[in-house]
Amino acid sequence: MANLSLIQQLKKRLFYISLIFFLTSGFFLYVVTKHFIYAKDTEKLLGILTNAYKITIKDEGEILASYASLLSNKAVSDVYVSLLKEAGTLSEVNDANK
Repeated sequence: MANLSLIQQLKKRLFYISLIFFLTSGFFLYVVTKHFIYAKDTEKLLGILTNAYKITIKDEGEILASYASLLSNKAVSDVYVSLLKEAGTLSEVNDANK
């Protein structure tokens, strides 16, 4: 009877050791695979996103610069101020300020 419980204990320990080894090797393979395979794709994606953001910022900057140059024009700003005084608000269009 003592030998049987010793064998069961050895089986139990071997099971836990095998489980730990399996989980550790699985995690290691996951990290290595992610690092070497997906890192290249991630770098490409980051490059694409960076270029897209640069283009967007450049385009938006040009639009804002055109608005700023338009508002810096004295005649345009005078018309805007007169419309603002006449209508009261230019953010909402209603029957009173059409």
